[in-house]
This record gives sequence, structure tokens and C-alpha cells, in this order.
Amino acid sequence: MNYLTPRLQQAMLLLLVGLTLMSCGTLTSVQTTIPTYPSHPLTPTPEKVVVANAFDVKSKSYRDSKEAEFNLLLEAAVQRATDQVQSHSEAEAEGVKGISIANRESSMQELLHSSHATHGIFITSFNAYFDQTHVEVTKTENGKDREAFYDIVVEMKYSLRGIDGLSLDTLVSVRKFHSSRSVLSGLLAAGPSIVSNHNDALEGVYVNVDQYLKSFFPGEENRIRRLMLSKDFKAIGEAIRHSNYAGAFEASQRLTNSPDKKTSATAFYVCAVLAERNSDFQNVKGYLEESLKRQHTFNAQAMLDDYRFQP
Repeated sequence: MNYLTPRLQQAMLLLLVGLTLMSCGTLTSVQTTIPTYPSHPLTPTPEKVVVANAFDVKSKSYRDSKEAEFNLLLEAAVQRATDQVQSHSEAEAEGVKGISIANRESSMQELLHSSHATHGIFITSFNAYFDQTHVEVTKTENGKDREAFYDIVVEMKYSLRGIDGLSLDTLVSVRKFHSSRSVLSGLLAAGPSIVSNHNDALEGVYVNVDQYLKSFFPGEENRIRRLMLSKDFKAIGEAIRHSNYAGAFEASQRLTNSPDKKTSATAFYVCAVLAERNSDFQNVKGYLEESLKRQHTFNAQAMLDDYRFQP
């Protein structure tokens, strides 16, 4: 009996997957933005929020360039938090300076009163650094090559204070793969410099702030929704590719009445995606539920999970 080689088996598998995808239809992607709902909404609802840095960078005795970089990143964090609260909630938000590090506890309470704020968000700890995650060793003709891999990490500790006595400290750490570099045998590779990678560190600061705020305030996140459209949806796919979203939505609505459950389910899912793109968030959940009643699909269920905290 003849057996296929592992390489030929892999090629056959890829061919079968490709044929399956072709038989399912054409893959179309739609970029959208979704609202996020706080998992721990504040009660009473904040009326005014002050945001300030309460971390003393100078006390860490960093070299001058790193101290300056950390101060820039902290200023950006305060501004980001202020803008996000102002944009995504009904509360007034104000970024302020003037926290006395030596008397941080009393200074935070005094700031709440002097600013006539109901809540305050204070950054009490900050660090941004590169973490060597692992080293890969590759055999070569001349011996071995070693390559070290690094994540960029941004850690921030926040203190949420309320005029009513609320006090909640939270540490948020975010990381992302950054780069790799060669390692000399027997030596540790020095990681990249935060000062030389300001934009990457700034991105980490923004992600960190957004992740923290989403627990207490509304926000938004980007999504890419994937549509596998069969021949019945060919015209709809073409309309989407030509940015005729209104036409695609109307055509999809008509197909929701199809007696074929798969067609109707797909049409409701497409309606949900296009409604989301149009910021018609109140109707997205209903479209998804109707789609899942007719046929349970991973994409529709995953999209519905994004709306589990919807009021």
C-alpha cells in the first residue's frame, strides 16, 4: 500500500481547505468600531473627574533622558485618561497638576474638594521597559546562533478616589512583542531602549489607560468583521467592496425573509455588521439573536459576546 509523504499530505490538506473555502463563498471584511460597557460602573455616576499624576519619577534616580521620557509618557497618560472620560461619559473631566508627592494621600483628597470633583483618578506608579521573553538557539555550520526576543511592557498603578470615601487601587500591565536581536555566546543581550522607542512606549501607555478605564466608563474598540458570502450574496459583497453600505444593508434586509435558514441567518448577520458600522448599536443585538435562532455560527456568537454588557 502506498502512503503519501508528510509534505504531500500537507499540500493536499491545504488544497482541501482552499476548495472548502471556495465552496462556502467569498470572504469579505468590514472594519467597525464597537461601544464598550463598563464591567464595574461607578455608583453614584461621576459628575466631574479629575486626573493627575501622583508618581514621583525623580525619586527613582533614572538617568536624565529616561526621567524626561517617563515624564512625557505620564503627561500623555493623564491627557489620554482625561480625553477618554470626557468623550465617552457624561462626566466632566479635567487633567490637573500640583499633587504633592510627599503628602500624596492628603493632597489627593484636597484636590477633589478644591476642584469640586466627585471622583479622581491618580497614577501612583509607572514603569515602561523591555522584557526578554526567551532565547532561540539555531545550529549553524560554525556553531550556534542565539536570538533574544523582547516584549515591550507598560505597567501603571491607579488609585480611584471618590468624594464619598471610595478608594480603589488597581495595577494594570500590558505587553506586546517588540523585536529580537542576536546574542553573543555566553552574554546576555541588552534590551532595546525605552527612550529610543518613544512611539511604541506611547502606544503601550494608551492601551494601558484604555484598559483601565473600560472597567468603570464606557469606551470603544475596533473590530474587523468577516463575512463569508455565498453566491446569493454576490451583489451584497460587491456593494460592500464599493463602499455602498446602504445598498448592501437594504439587500440584506430583503434576504432575511428567505425560507432557507442558512440564507436568512447570514442575512441577519450581515445586517448586524452593517448596523454596527453605521453606529446603530441598539439594533445590532436583535439582528444577531435572529441570526443565531436560524443557524448557530461562531462569527455571530463572537459578535454577540461584544454586547453582553449592553444596557
